[in-house]
Amino acid sequence: KKDGKYHFTTNFPDLPQEDQAAHKDRLEQENRRLIYVTLTRASHKCYVSYIPQEGSKGKGKESSFDEIYTRAKAGNSGDIEFIDMKSESFDDKPEPYRAEEAGKQFTPRTPTIAADSIKTTFRIHSFSSLNRTHHTTPFEQVALDQAYDHFVFQELSRGAKTGDALHKLFEHMQFNKEESWKQSLTDAAMFYPNIFKEEHQDSFKDLIRHCLKAEIRLDGEQFSLSSISDTDKIPELQFNFSVNKVNRQCINELLDEDAQLRGESDMKGLMTGYVDLLFRHRDKYYILDWKSNYLGNTLDDYGKEGLARVMKANNYELQYWIYTLAVKRWLESRLSGFDYDKHFGGVIYLFIRGIREGRQSGIHVNKPGRNQLDRLDEAFRE
Repeated sequence: KKDGKYHFTTNFPDLPQEDQAAHKDRLEQENRRLIYVTLTRASHKCYVSYIPQEGSKGKGKESSFDEIYTRAKAGNSGDIEFIDMKSESFDDKPEPYRAEEAGKQFTPRTPTIAADSIKTTFRIHSFSSLNRTHHTTPFEQVALDQAYDHFVFQELSRGAKTGDALHKLFEHMQFNKEESWKQSLTDAAMFYPNIFKEEHQDSFKDLIRHCLKAEIRLDGEQFSLSSISDTDKIPELQFNFSVNKVNRQCINELLDEDAQLRGESDMKGLMTGYVDLLFRHRDKYYILDWKSNYLGNTLDDYGKEGLARVMKANNYELQYWIYTLAVKRWLESRLSGFDYDKHFGGVIYLFIRGIREGRQSGIHVNKPGRNQLDRLDEAFRE
């Protein structure tokens, strides 16, 4: 911000070195997320084009693809398929130009790749790539009597940008230090000035208070997020776990009708994704997912039945089964004597617009059954 106005730039020469380094780190993380989204949205196959800088040592910047390229060229690429376009065959060279054909329609000649050079390989899977179900509630513009309700249902914009902004707000917030919440909101406004508008600062403070002080009831426990310290939470936990040749029908039978696995019949490769928040409370571990979905203009729309409908309509049950399996495998590898029933608390989906301190609206919780989860784990390992 300069001269009272916001200026977009990727260079901040006036900032201290520490702040510049922090900006570059955030930019790198954002680029990684964009690459993740790109690689996991392909419906059938994803190709990455790479031009190696062979014979130009010292002239170009080393690329993370260099090692992959070297391995692939040597035939040691594992499950990564390598196609050397220089070796691919093309149609016969076009005949020399003849004046009598000048009036004919031009048909360009295209390169052809032998069919057996394109093989079924292992793929990177995610909830986004496996889910084809997306539901949105039509927006209804009305005037609401309660100021906060009017803000969160009517004035708070809808869409992915708002979801990203709210995720970032809570990602960098110290839940158990209420005196720091205002500064977290100020910091978030620097990156999302069109979302966290100055005239809405008081409403966003209410939003933070409602979300962090609302009581969560799950697996015999009652608590609020305001009791969780930074040492007990991991935001944006990335996971990758192997998927062997798994039959989609088999998985759907295990998950029942509430969650449906879409995509190809057989899967092989890696399952990847990000858990919004993994946190610990009284030696139990919980998965939390922030949702900014607009479901209507009343708290009843964010009640138990309304949340059950949107969870099923968007196939979110599949999402939390995948997340729970990933966290279960992660905890098993790190906690000696890990016991799912004892150490895993459950899954929490917070629909931010409908959450109110002192009420249960906007809060959807569940704990997947152990037997069903173990069978799902075995199915993914087959």
